[in-house]
Amino acid sequence: MPTAYCQPLSAGLLIVVLATQPMTAQATPFPTVGSIERLDPAIDALIPKNARIEKLADGFAEAYAKWPTGSYLIWYPVKSRRATDTLARLVAGAAATSKPAGKCLRLEFSVAPQVPGGPLTSTGLLIVNPPWTLAGELKTILPELEKPLGQGGAGRFRLETPKP
Repeated sequence: MPTAYCQPLSAGLLIVVLATQPMTAQATPFPTVGSIERLDPAIDALIPKNARIEKLADGFAEAYAKWPTGSYLIWYPVKSRRATDTLARLVAGAAATSKPAGKCLRLEFSVAPQVPGGPLTSTGLLIVNPPWTLAGELKTILPELEKPLGQGGAGRFRLETPKP
């Protein structure tokens, strides 16, 4: 039976964490499986199917130039610290170019230490133009999720405003 942790946020947002197995210290890391399902062929014009993570920042910059007041949520796997730092820097830089400058929030969560060639244990989100109370609410919620989501110990999170 799945285990769920729910936390309501402001602006009608809800964080839901759903696990298909009990979240215990003995749980093994989830294997890296699956793929991203592209429901709209127009996305292929912006982000080719074989694109590297840095290409995502280019696609974001194009969208942000058209809709600078929109809220954007960019999910990414954390497999290479250099690649994720570059992505965060490029997205924050694109958001900073608008008048007024957009805000960017970076959240990464790890359930276990990353092992070279091992399964995905860390993921991240870049949130551009987040609801104004989101950062404060995440600072409250994330410490409560470290222990139940950590595998073989407590999980870890990173919450920051990336620099362009």
